[in-house]
Amino acid sequence: MTESQLVHIIDQALEAAGHLSFPQNSNVTGHRKNTRYKRGTPDIIVCLSNGKFLGIEVKMDAGRLEDSQKEMMEKFRLAGKGNSYLVVKESDWRAVLAPWLK
Repeated sequence: MTESQLVHIIDQALEAAGHLSFPQNSNVTGHRKNTRYKRGTPDIIVCLSNGKFLGIEVKMDAGRLEDSQKEMMEKFRLAGKGNSYLVVKESDWRAVLAPWLK
C-alpha cells in the first residue's frame, strides 16, 4: 500500500462516519499534488461532526515527520481550542482514529 492509498482509505472512513474530510497533498483523486498549500500542511483536514477541526498526517510505518510538519502541528494546535493534529501510521490508524470512526 502507498501513502496516497492509505490517505484515500482514511478519507473514506471519516466521510462514512459523518465528517467532512479534505485530503490536501496526496494524489488521492488522480490529480497532481496541490502546491497551493503551505509546507507542512497535514495530509487530511477534517471538519468533525462536532465542529472542531482535525489535521491528520499520514505516514507509512517507517515515515518520520519533517520539520515543517512539526511546526504546522504546533500552529494547528494553537489555532483553536479543541482542534487536534494527529500522526497516523499504516499499522495503527484504525486505533488512533477510533474515537472519530464510531
